[in-house]
Amino acid sequence: MARQPSTLRMRRLGAQLRRVRTERGLTLEEACVLLKVSKSALQRMESAHVIVRRPMVEYMLGKYGVTDADFIRAMDGLASGGRSSAWIRRNRNLVPEGRPREAAMLLLDSSRVRTYHPDRFHGLLQTPDYARAILASPRNKDAAALERGVAYRMARKEPLHRGKPVELEMIVGEAAIRQHFGGPAVMAQQLRHLAEAMQWPNVQIRIVPFTALRNPALDGGFDLLDVELGDFTVAVLDSFTRVTYLEEDQEIAKYEALFDELLLVTLSLDETRSMIEHAVTEFEALARGEDDGLAKE
Repeated sequence: MARQPSTLRMRRLGAQLRRVRTERGLTLEEACVLLKVSKSALQRMESAHVIVRRPMVEYMLGKYGVTDADFIRAMDGLASGGRSSAWIRRNRNLVPEGRPREAAMLLLDSSRVRTYHPDRFHGLLQTPDYARAILASPRNKDAAALERGVAYRMARKEPLHRGKPVELEMIVGEAAIRQHFGGPAVMAQQLRHLAEAMQWPNVQIRIVPFTALRNPALDGGFDLLDVELGDFTVAVLDSFTRVTYLEEDQEIAKYEALFDELLLVTLSLDETRSMIEHAVTEFEALARGEDDGLAKE
C-alpha cells in the first residue's frame, strides 16, 4: 500500500470499503482481526491515505463476504489505473500535475460525457487553432506553455476515437458560435469540425439559442463524467484558478437533473446543425473579406 496524495478514486474506494464493513456490522477492531491487518493500516485505507491495490481490495471483499460480481468489478475499477495510466505514460511531458492531471484521467476513463458551457466548446471537439485562441485569452501566457497546452488538449481527444469511443453529449450557448475566438477563419474551421462531428454516432450537439425564454444553468458550465472503471459519475466544475469535483450522490443528481432541464430549452439536433452550418457560411464570408482587405493593402 503506497502512500500518495488522495484522489477522487481513492476517496471513493475508501468510502465504499468503510460502507461494506459497517453494513456487515463490523467494528474497526473486529475487521482488523478478520483481515489480519493493523488498525492504523485499515484506517489509512478507509480514509484514502494510501493506495489500495486490486489484490487487497479483492481479499477484503472476500473476507467481508461480498459476492455481487458487478460491485466487485466496480471496486476493482476504482483500484485500477484504467486506460488513463497508459495515456499518462505516453504524454507525461504534456500533462500538468495535480487536479488537472486527475481531471484528464477521469475523462479518459469515462464511457459517457455530458457537458454544458455557455460560451465555448468542450475540449474534446476543439480544433488546434480554436484551442490556441481559447488558451491565449488570458494575457501574458508563455508561448512554449501555450503550445504545450494545445498539444495536451489535442492528446486528450483520444477517447473520441478509441475502439469503444466515449459518448459525448454537448450543450452550448449560442454565444459559443458567435464569439470570434481566433478570428473568422479559425471559427469557420472550428464550426465545420462540429458539423462533421455531429455525423459521428457517438456525438450529439445542441445549442441553447439566444431566443430561449429561460436558462436553468445561469451559474455556469459543468461536465458530468460517467467513469467506466469504478462505475460512478462525477461533476466537474472548471474555473480560472481551480478544478472542483462534486462526488456526493445528491450533488450529482442535481446536476443530472440540471442537464435534463437544459435539454428542454435547446434547439433540436437538426436545428442545431442548421444554425452551425449558417454560422460557417457567415464566418467564411468574413474571412474572405479579411483576405480581400489584406490583398488590397
